[in-house]
Amino acid sequence: MPVRVRGALCPLLSLLIAGCASDGSAPDLLGRIERLRIERPEQEAAALFLDKTLQRSCRSDCRQASLDDRRLIELAAAAAAVNFYHPGSRVDAHEMVFDALVSRRLAGPLEVEDLHRTYVSARRWQDARRLAERFPQVKLESVPSEIYAGPERPGSPSVWKITPGQDALRRESLDLSRGSVLVVISHPDCGFSRRALEALREPTLLGLLPERTHYVTPPFGRIGFERIRRWNRDFPTQEHRIVDRYRDWGLTYQSWQTPTFLLFRSGVLVATLQGWPGPEQAEKLRALLDAERVFQARDDPLRERN
Repeated sequence: MPVRVRGALCPLLSLLIAGCASDGSAPDLLGRIERLRIERPEQEAAALFLDKTLQRSCRSDCRQASLDDRRLIELAAAAAAVNFYHPGSRVDAHEMVFDALVSRRLAGPLEVEDLHRTYVSARRWQDARRLAERFPQVKLESVPSEIYAGPERPGSPSVWKITPGQDALRRESLDLSRGSVLVVISHPDCGFSRRALEALREPTLLGLLPERTHYVTPPFGRIGFERIRRWNRDFPTQEHRIVDRYRDWGLTYQSWQTPTFLLFRSGVLVATLQGWPGPEQAEKLRALLDAERVFQARDDPLRERN
């Protein structure tokens, strides 16, 4: 699946996904999904197209004999693609097609990896662990064994914290509603992210960061738990947490390219800065943060005070 990538951004597909189709044999179906994603990203048109395609091809059971193997493999790739672009939106559809692949002995390592990625992107951690136990011969990313889904705060996006010293994940809520909040979307495996994060540790930028600055990884299906764990140990002031549901943020797919800087003011997104082509981006971020500091220092009646 191709993805449009601007300069100085880590491509989501190359960073987080190795590929959806097992053999690249579905250009028509995948091409249609890709085109719909680009043309109508906010309407989930690709997901609705998958629904109609499955209804025509499978109805309620993709194991029917009239469905040929090639079409079944195409449907599996399409379901993987939709769940990549819209995490958690069509997990049941992917499971239905995968079960049909298994019944015909067509589920190879890449198909197993695709479903595992769908489970992880939907944050269905236990399902991902069970799939790994079911197919021990397939090398899949290990998911922490202990999951603590704490209470959610209405209106606040949730993130997953990798608990230091434990094989555990804990869900927390981010409060974006008070004052200035900077959210940095980045990933330790992204070279552009690492350069940006290094710049943020420099005094000229560090002193401008809002007190509430959060570092989060994109809401997709390959996490890199061990890499994040090591990063959090080495750079505790830039602890990365994992976004739970992308829908909670109201952002487009392209907004999750890394690195991206989101500035919220009293819960409202007021500025976005994407990419890290070089030192000039530090100047842009510095200007943005300096302007926000000036704004917050004014006697502004809309500013919520602690």
